[in-house]
Amino acid sequence: MKKIQTLIKKAELPAFFLVVSVAAWMLRWLNFPFESMDYTYFLSQWYEEVEALGGFPALGHVIGNYTPAYMLLMVLMTYLPLSPLYAIKLVSVAADYLLAVFVGLLIRRISRSDVTALMAYTATLFLPAVFLNSALWGQCDAIYAAFLVMSLYYILREKSVAAMICFGVAFSFKLQAVFFLPVVILAALKGKIKWWSPGVAILTFFASGLPALIAGMSFADAYGVYILQAGQYSELSLTAPNFYICLDHLVSAAECDANFAASLVWFAFGAVGCAMLPLYRKSYRTDDDRLWLTMAAFFAAFMPYVLPHMHERYWYFSDILALMLLFVFPKRWYMSIAVMLPSLYAVCCYLFDSDREKLLLMALLMLAGICLLGRELYRQVRRQAKPIQETGEET
Repeated sequence: MKKIQTLIKKAELPAFFLVVSVAAWMLRWLNFPFESMDYTYFLSQWYEEVEALGGFPALGHVIGNYTPAYMLLMVLMTYLPLSPLYAIKLVSVAADYLLAVFVGLLIRRISRSDVTALMAYTATLFLPAVFLNSALWGQCDAIYAAFLVMSLYYILREKSVAAMICFGVAFSFKLQAVFFLPVVILAALKGKIKWWSPGVAILTFFASGLPALIAGMSFADAYGVYILQAGQYSELSLTAPNFYICLDHLVSAAECDANFAASLVWFAFGAVGCAMLPLYRKSYRTDDDRLWLTMAAFFAAFMPYVLPHMHERYWYFSDILALMLLFVFPKRWYMSIAVMLPSLYAVCCYLFDSDREKLLLMALLMLAGICLLGRELYRQVRRQAKPIQETGEET
C-alpha cells in the first residue's frame, strides 16, 4: 500500500503538468479559426507571397516588414500540410510552451519549489495576454519573450555566452527585445556576466540574417528592417497605454512634426539613462535573483511607457515578468496587476475593436504600476547594499 501511495505521489506533478498542457492546447485550438486584422491584411498575404516564390527562394526577397529570422520560420511553415492560418498560429503556440517552461524554471530557481514552478508554468499558458497573442492574433511575441526569459535565466546562473545567445535570438525576432537591454548593460557593468559577452548577442543577430544573405537579399535589407519599422508609423501612441496617449488627445498624427516625434526617442533614452544611473552607481550584492527579476520587470514596463510610436502589445514581456513577480512577491500582487491590466485592456481594444474611452485611465494605472515596481526595485537595492557596506567589501 505504501508503495502505491509513493507512486501516486511521484506521479502527481507529471500528471498535473500533462493535464494543464492539454487544457492549454484545447484553449488555443478552439480559437485557431479566428482571423485577426493583422492576419488578414499582413500575415496571410506574406505567406501567399512566400508560397508563390517557391518557399526557400523567397528568403532573398523583401516580403513584409518582419525580420529574416521570422521569415525563415514562415518559409518552413509553407512546407507543413496545414492552412496558412493554422501553420502561423501553430508556431506561435509552440513558443507559448517554450516560454512557459522557462518561466517555470526561473521561478523554480527562485522559490526552490517544484509546485510553485508548475503553478507558474500553468499561469503563463493561461495568461490572457499569452493565448490571445498566439491563438487569436497569430502574433509571435512569445518567441522573443521566451528567449528573453531564457536570457534572464542564464544571467542569473552567470552563464554569459548562453545568456547573450538567447538575447541575440530574441533581438533577431523583435525590436522589443531592446526593453531588456538595460538589464544586459547593468549585468555586464556589475560583473554578473562577462563584460565582453554582449558582443555574442551582436554576432548572433548577424548570424540570423545569413540565410537571407545566402538566398540573395542585400545586407541593408537583411539587417535594416528595424529602421524600416521605426519609420512606419507617425502616431505617438498606437492604442498604447503610455505617456503619449495624453498627447494624442491634443496632437493628431497629421499635425505631429516628424522632428518633434524623433526628439521624443531621445527623451526616452534620457529617461531610461536616469533610471539606470543609480542602479550602476549604487553598491549592492548582485546574487539576489529577485532583484534582477524586479529590474527586468521595471524596464520592460518603463521603456514602452516613455518611447513614442508604441503598440498595444509592447507590454507582452512586462506581462510575463509581472506574472513571475506574483509568485515571488504574492503580498504585493497589486504591483503586478497595475501593469498587466492596462496591457490587457489595450490589447482587447485593438484585437476586438472595442471601446477605448478608458485608455487614458489605463495609462495612469500603468504609470502607478511602474512607480510601484521602481519603489520595490529601490527597496531591494537598499536592502542588498547593507551587507556590503557593513563588511567593508565594497563602498
